This record gives sequence, structure tokens and C-alpha cells, in this order.
Amino acid sequence: MDPISVARAPVRIDPARARNGIHALAGAVMLTGKSVICLPDGVHSPDRLDPRVLLPDWSASEIDVLLRTGLFDDIVYTSVRFRHREIRELLSAEWANDLLRQPDGRGRVEQLFFRNSYDEEIIVPRTRPTLTWLILLDDAVRDKALALAPEIASEGGDPSRLPLDVRRTMLRNIVEGIAKEREE
Repeated sequence: MDPISVARAPVRIDPARARNGIHALAGAVMLTGKSVICLPDGVHSPDRLDPRVLLPDWSASEIDVLLRTGLFDDIVYTSVRFRHREIRELLSAEWANDLLRQPDGRGRVEQLFFRNSYDEEIIVPRTRPTLTWLILLDDAVRDKALALAPEIASEGGDPSRLPLDVRRTMLRNIVEGIAKEREE
């Protein structure tokens, strides 16, 4: 085979590896708030994510193939974004759920979503959209999130996938919260 044919040989990525890479990118977008991802040979700047840093064991051609999948918008100025916000949020929730299953992962992951502020536990605003999906994947996170803010399940994700008893309790808590606010 001549060198040109070798250079043009299609790069194939194992589906599990691709999923892990996409999860890492979605998690990084969620945590940093940077929605623009550079192609490996693109313009790199502080306001863009560099996938080579996030996927250090990936080749430039593998990253390029990953970023050209249908999950991402068309390339503009050698960079891409996730095509849909909800897909990005679901993927970042799956990334967080994978981390929850690692030894000592629960404490680290919950710190991304829950914090203490002035002796009150709150939901971190930046990660709130991802939390609407994560509550579907992890019961402990769901229970904690719904105890703090029962309305979170109606802000995104797919609340119809919650167990019926959880939806009933959530709706009761929302209505009670509204009634309490009107009394004040």
C-alpha cells in the first residue's frame, strides 16, 4: 500500500471507547461551561475545550472522527458544539453516573451537584440541567435532589421515567411549596 492510501484509511473507534470519549467531553462542557470544542488541528484558545487534554490516550484522527459524528454540529472555525443541549445534558449525566459507580466516586460526584452555602445545602446552578437527567439514573441522587428542590424533575430530563410514587410525592411537595409561599 502506498503512503497516501494508508493516510486515507478510515479510522474506526470501538463503540464503548467512543461512548467514553463522548461522556468525557459532555462532562467537561458541563463543568467548565465552555461549549465549543476544538478539532485536534484547529485553533486552540482559552475559551474552547481542547479534546487532546480530555482524551490523552486518543490519536488526533480518532478525536477528529469522534467530533465529526452526528452528535456535534457542523464544523465552524475548526471547532464544534454538541448538536442538542438535552443530549449533552443526558450524556454528562451518564458520565456522572459512571463516576458514581467507582470506588469513592459518590462523594466526589455529589460535590459537583450539591454544596453547602451559608449552612444551607443547595444545588449547584451550573450542574442543575444535568441533575435533571441524573435523578433518573441514581436513586440516592434523586432522593437528595428532590428533597432540596422537588421542582427540579419538571425542569428537564424525562420525569415520566420516575417511579409513580416519586412523581406523586414530588408533585405534592411542589404544591405544598407554592401554598407555603402564598401564605408568606
